[in-house]
Formats: sequence, C-alpha cells, structure tokens
Amino acid sequence: MSLYSRFLRAVGGQNWFAAVAARTVPRLDRVVYRLTRGRRLATPPSVPTFFLTTTGRRSGESRTVAVSYVEDGGDFVVVGSNWGKATTPEWALNLAANPRASVEIGGEETSVEALLVPVGERDALWEAFGSMWPAYAVYRRRAKDRVVQMFRLVST
Repeated sequence: MSLYSRFLRAVGGQNWFAAVAARTVPRLDRVVYRLTRGRRLATPPSVPTFFLTTTGRRSGESRTVAVSYVEDGGDFVVVGSNWGKATTPEWALNLAANPRASVEIGGEETSVEALLVPVGERDALWEAFGSMWPAYAVYRRRAKDRVVQMFRLVST
C-alpha cells in the first residue's frame, strides 16, 4: 500500500478530514479522472470508486458524483454514509426516487438499477466497506441518528 493510501487510511475517520474531504475529494476525483483519461482518481486505488449518474428527483436532470463501492456477487454496492453527516447524500435520495442510473469505471459506462439492500444483508456489507476503508465504521457511528441507505446496483 502506498504512503498516500496509508496516510489517508490513518486520517480518514478524523472529523477534520471528513469535513475537508467531503468538499474537495469529489472535485479532485473528476479533475484527476479527466486528466488521466479515466485511468486514475484522487481517491487511492485501495478504495474502489466510480462515477454514479442519477436522475435528480426534483429537477429530472442528470447528476454525476464519485462514489466508493464494494463488489458483491457481480453487483456493485454503494452506501449513503455521506462522510458520517447527519443528512443523506443527494445521490442516495435520487436513487431512492428513481432507481435507474449508470456507473462509469475506467471510461466504460454501464446502466444499472438500484435496489435497497435488505436489513439482513447489511452487516456483512458494512464489514466489507470497513475492510476497504476503515473510516466507514466511524461514518456509520456518526450517522447513527438516521438510516444509512445502502443500494445494490444491478446491471440492466
């Protein structure tokens, strides 16, 4: 694991990091992704990340955001932890309202349908997220006053 990845894993659960990263990392991911023609992101390679495009629940317009994911049985799973904030991220609200979306990985786009993950499957998936990025355990604790939505994205 690179020094960059180790540093980010060490500070990922800190309040200051979540506050700064929530505002900067999605923008940096887009810039780095464009500059490298889809080969890299600012997010370390140890945290699989793709671009998720949803339909705005109010505007009806396409909305694209970088989201980390885990793979499970050939599907992608995403979690609306929102860095542990008290609010649900907009992309998760959009998926709940309109489950048709697309993901882009390495320049390839795939159409998906979002399904809410049943309660019985969530613990194992939280563990997978925590193994990938230990700060997910912190985000989950911080967001305890809300139901953190978790979606399985199935290719269509």
